[in-house]
Amino acid sequence: DGMGGVPAGDYASDKAAEQLTRVGLEKSEPGVREVMMAGREEVQDQKNVENAVSAIITQMNDEIVKFNQGDETVKAKAAEYFRREVGEGYDPSNPQHKQVMDGLLKSIGCTVSMSKIWRGPDGKDKLTIGNVGDSRTYRLRQGNLEKLSKDSSHVQILLDEGLIKDDEDVNQKISKASIEALVGKYPEVKALIPSLVRTEGETVTLDSIRNRITMAAGVGDMMKRQYGLEFTPYVKTVDLEDGDVILTASDGVIDNLTDSEIQAILKSHGDNPLEAAQKLQQAATERFITGQ
Repeated sequence: DGMGGVPAGDYASDKAAEQLTRVGLEKSEPGVREVMMAGREEVQDQKNVENAVSAIITQMNDEIVKFNQGDETVKAKAAEYFRREVGEGYDPSNPQHKQVMDGLLKSIGCTVSMSKIWRGPDGKDKLTIGNVGDSRTYRLRQGNLEKLSKDSSHVQILLDEGLIKDDEDVNQKISKASIEALVGKYPEVKALIPSLVRTEGETVTLDSIRNRITMAAGVGDMMKRQYGLEFTPYVKTVDLEDGDVILTASDGVIDNLTDSEIQAILKSHGDNPLEAAQKLQQAATERFITGQ
């Protein structure tokens, strides 16, 4: 899912998806290519699958970085964005303009959430998921929804540190001081400081920061340079059972529907994947438009 707030996110998404095609996999190491192209009934080693999923998402990041620096359409979109935001046309001979444009091109990226189904030596089906950003993978099992992925976001940091109990109540307030105190442990929290300063009072609402992600495919180099973060996709393997429903969704669904609402829709339509996807899209769109 292309990142908002910067140009050409759709191009980054296309480039990421391309890495899962035969053309993209030809660029991968032989072991990675073998795992990713294997059928779901082929027996695999868990470590090999997890390494392959991490490697292919890292490849997505690397290919987006190269694409953004060389593609003329992306550069044109960035120049248009520059003109709109800065108020004047981009002049490559202007050192300040060039510095801004270089940073802009390095900020174009997309979130990734992907899954690989494979068979273990025990004969059971497994699911290995990988993600960066805030697109998610869920599993519905016997009517209960479980989030399998882990967001790369400031909200996830607040959850990990126990400053919030969940991410569904967007009106809950968080102490600015408690967020600022995390900078030593999480350098990426520095990105929130300007917005905290601009906000009156001693607290901020979860809604004001919930769309801020800390990593995405395409911005790995920028995040390492600015905050010292290594590009490390979240990877996890779980068992699969008959009747499990796997959902991969972007923030277009997640930001507009609670996990309870997603669970209810999947329980009602889980036996028809297309219908379930349509119902989720419809409900999320209605919530976005009406706010109710």
